[in-house]
Amino acid sequence: MTVGLISTGLRGLGLAARFALTLYMAKYLNLKAVGEFGLVYGVISIAPAFLGLGLNFRLNREIISVEALAAGIRIRDRLSVTLVMTLIASAAVFLLSSTRIIPPISHTGLIIVISILEVLAFDIHMSLISMRMPVLANTLLFIRTGSWIIPYIGIGLFNPRIRNFDSLLYFWFAALVAYFAVLFINLRSWPWTSILKAKIDRRWIVGTVKSSGLIYASDLGIVGSMYLDRFIIEYMLGIELTGIFTFFGSIANAIQVLVNVGVIQVSLPRLVDTFRESGVTALKKMILRDLWKVVLSSLFMSLAVYVVIVLLLPHMGRARLLSYPWLFPTMIAGAVVRLGSDVLDYGLYASGMDSQYAWSNLAGIILSAGFTFVILRFFGFYAVGLAPIGTALVLLLMRIYFLFGQRTSATENLRDLTQGAAAASKG
Repeated sequence: MTVGLISTGLRGLGLAARFALTLYMAKYLNLKAVGEFGLVYGVISIAPAFLGLGLNFRLNREIISVEALAAGIRIRDRLSVTLVMTLIASAAVFLLSSTRIIPPISHTGLIIVISILEVLAFDIHMSLISMRMPVLANTLLFIRTGSWIIPYIGIGLFNPRIRNFDSLLYFWFAALVAYFAVLFINLRSWPWTSILKAKIDRRWIVGTVKSSGLIYASDLGIVGSMYLDRFIIEYMLGIELTGIFTFFGSIANAIQVLVNVGVIQVSLPRLVDTFRESGVTALKKMILRDLWKVVLSSLFMSLAVYVVIVLLLPHMGRARLLSYPWLFPTMIAGAVVRLGSDVLDYGLYASGMDSQYAWSNLAGIILSAGFTFVILRFFGFYAVGLAPIGTALVLLLMRIYFLFGQRTSATENLRDLTQGAAAASKG
């Protein structure tokens, strides 16, 4: 419980800073800048899955209960693949940009360096979570995602010259340098000499990549279902409406991430241990208990956030943010449904149902793209908040079937859900 609270608090600070940045950019820059930041952030968020080749899925399961030396060697092997893939992607971007195949990007080099460091940091974060180090993982996460925002906003309030996207990138880069410095300080007791001298296990890398095709598609599905919609909106409606969508989406995402970190992520090693030691029946009970905790906590948090945002919006000086009253409530409703779906997704992961886990995640990107396109095409931007709800609801039903529908009757499912609700209310 304490670890969960600390992790949630750290992530909450980072998300509060990110939210403050969104408000700051909307007020002192413009919605176009919010949209541009949203697209850059979306690319960086998709990059770990696109360049990761599905390796994290099996790696993070392997290192849950191993010593630092073995874990360090395996993580080093994984990061060597990450570095090679990011360098190849960077060279491709430079080539395409220099030959005008894609439009030239301002500060291309700095954005690429930030992207490389962010991808490496993402892989390290997931490994630290699996090694039962969530406090360190989320402390480092705050350093790279939230710490730089505070001085950027503070200085910008008194110095209008840094109220631009270029200055933002330099602050972001500085935070990533600090991230890796703090990481190495905290892991200085690891046997680094032995880790670095050990021979790279190419057989493990090649074998894992070959066997991770579906997982790779699954990873793309997870991030694609979260960030692809903003690219579709930009393509169909332009950058300013993308900025509005990003503004409200960042708030809905904050709710989702807070609950995910405080309840779902922390429970993953416990779910794996429960399945290995006590089997699927005990795992189901734990999943149902977590499900009710997530639903109740996210509903309470969503209501509180909604009230705060409704009170703040009239003072933002951006009339267009008030033009779509149904966008924000539908987006936070989608976040609540998705959180419930995420609990079941972790259950699939913990129980070794890799195929079902992968197919449901792959379905996410297809559903998100389909719902977003159809709703924009026939109903317009006013109704686009329904797309996340539709995507999350279909995935929730899929995962309920995978975990419970194939093994128990409808009567037993209803009984389990009722017992889970009672247990959650007591706990």
